[in-house]
Amino acid sequence: MSYTPFGWLSDYIKINILLFSKGLAALISLVGLIYLGEHEFARFMIIFGIGVMSGLFGVVSIVAWPRLFGKKNLGAINGFCMTIIVFGSALGPMLFSLSLSQTGNYNLAALITLILFMALTLLVFKIKNPQILLKEQAEKA
Repeated sequence: MSYTPFGWLSDYIKINILLFSKGLAALISLVGLIYLGEHEFARFMIIFGIGVMSGLFGVVSIVAWPRLFGKKNLGAINGFCMTIIVFGSALGPMLFSLSLSQTGNYNLAALITLILFMALTLLVFKIKNPQILLKEQAEKA
């Protein structure tokens, strides 16, 4: 998928929906990974899920932080997020390698990450925009 349709949609859709869509795509690709050797359709689930996640990654990364926290500390926020991304990029392959060496397949690692993504995907609806909350507090004062 391309950034273009998601970039256009980000002007009209709440950030929670974009984050939920990215999480749902991750879940689809992880379920595909678990069933990869058993069902032919699993490859298409992986391709679709990773395609949507990749298309949403840049948009969510660029749109979410200024929308939620404003532009004042955007550099520090993006730097922290990049640190987390790099840490996760190092941790993920280690987890999948450990799963392969201990069980002979990637299913355990896929299941662990599936549970993690499921929790994160459901928690996305708890996100409240701090900019709106601050504005509401200022109006009450």
